[in-house]
Amino acid sequence: MVEAGTSYGVSTIYLALAVGQNVARGKASLGVTTTAGKVIATEKEHVKAVRAREYWKEAGDEVEARIELRQGGLLETLKVEEGMPQEIDLLLLDSKYATLSPPITLAVTYKHTS
Repeated sequence: MVEAGTSYGVSTIYLALAVGQNVARGKASLGVTTTAGKVIATEKEHVKAVRAREYWKEAGDEVEARIELRQGGLLETLKVEEGMPQEIDLLLLDSKYATLSPPITLAVTYKHTS
């Protein structure tokens, strides 16, 4: 999952919990012991990023271990060259910067599996 515009990280906590539950279900249904899953969170404002990390730590390892915070602008933090996966399962675009000029364009590929 990617959350563009983490702010103080409250919604990120819920995303991380959902990822954890999905990973647990995937392990059970596949009969495996490891399955990757994380939330890549972005935040441009340093003060908000610091506060978000504090909340995640308070929420515990179940949450904190599932979150990768990338601090900076969307055009830099969400580049494939910066370690972004080629495909993501969910994008929460909750950033005031997404509506500013120049327009930010994110190419999202929908992949349906049955």
